[in-house]
Amino acid sequence: MLAALLLRLAPLWVLTGAVLKLVTGSPRDLPALVRDLPLDDILTFRLAISAELFIGVLALFLPRRAWPLLMALLVGFALLLLGQLDHGSCGCWGSTTMSPRLMLGMDLVLLGLLFVARPWRARRESRSTVGLALGLAIAAAVVPWVWTFEGAAPETGEPAAGPPWIDLQVNSWPGKKLAELPIADTLGELAALKDVDIVFWQQNCSMCADHLEKLAWERETMPSPSELVLLRMRYLESEKEEPSVKTRPEGFGVHELDAPARPEWTLTPPVHVVVVDGLVVEVLKDF
Repeated sequence: MLAALLLRLAPLWVLTGAVLKLVTGSPRDLPALVRDLPLDDILTFRLAISAELFIGVLALFLPRRAWPLLMALLVGFALLLLGQLDHGSCGCWGSTTMSPRLMLGMDLVLLGLLFVARPWRARRESRSTVGLALGLAIAAAVVPWVWTFEGAAPETGEPAAGPPWIDLQVNSWPGKKLAELPIADTLGELAALKDVDIVFWQQNCSMCADHLEKLAWERETMPSPSELVLLRMRYLESEKEEPSVKTRPEGFGVHELDAPARPEWTLTPPVHVVVVDGLVVEVLKDF
C-alpha cells in the first residue's frame, strides 16, 4: 500500500501543475529556454500542458508501464528549473507564485520516491486497465486544444472577450521595419521614429527595475541620440503587487506608453529592442 501511494504522488503532482496552467496560466509563464524554441509561444504552451496531462494520467493508472515517461518528465522539469533559480516564480503552477528552488526540490524528492517505490516491480495491469488508461490519457491530452482560455482585463479583473493572447515573436524582429511590427498601432506616431530604443517592462519585475535604473543613469550621464519608449506590460497579477520599479528614465526623448490590456502580449519583460534608421537591429532579453 505504501508503494502504491508513493507511485501516485508524482503523477498527481504533475497533473496539479498541468491543471493550474490550464486554468490560471499564460504562455509567458513558460521558461525562457522553452520559449526560445522555434515555435509559437501559444502552441508551445498548449503542447506542454497536453504532454503533462497525458503522462500524468498514464502514470497514475499504469505505473508499471509509464514510469520511464514520468521519470523523463521530472528530469526535464529539474533541468529547466536549474536555469530558473534566480527568478521569483517559475510559472510551473500557472500564475500561482511558486519558488523555482521549492519546485526543484519537490521534483528531486519525487524522483527519489519513484526509485524507492520501484514501479518496474508493480503489479502488471490488465488489458482492460491499459485500454481505459490510454483512452483517459488521450482525452486529457486533447483538453488544452479545445479549452477556452479566458483572461481578465487589468482594470476590472473581469473576464474579457476576444483572444486571450498574442505572441509577439520578438526573436523574428531583427531586420524588420518598426512600422511593420505588431506593436506599431500601440506606438502610434512613435512608430515613425528612425532611431529609438523600446523597453518592455512591468512594475513588479525586479530585472526590469535593474535595467530601467541602469538606463536612467546612462541617460543622465551620457547624451543619447536615440529616443526611448517605455512600454509597460499590464498583467493583472502584477498590478496587484508591490511595485519593484522605483526609478526609470525621464526627460526629453523619453516616452511612456501602456500595452493594451486585451489581448495580452505573451512577452516576458524586460525586453529591449534597438531600432536604427527605422529597422530593428537587436532584441535584448538576457539581463
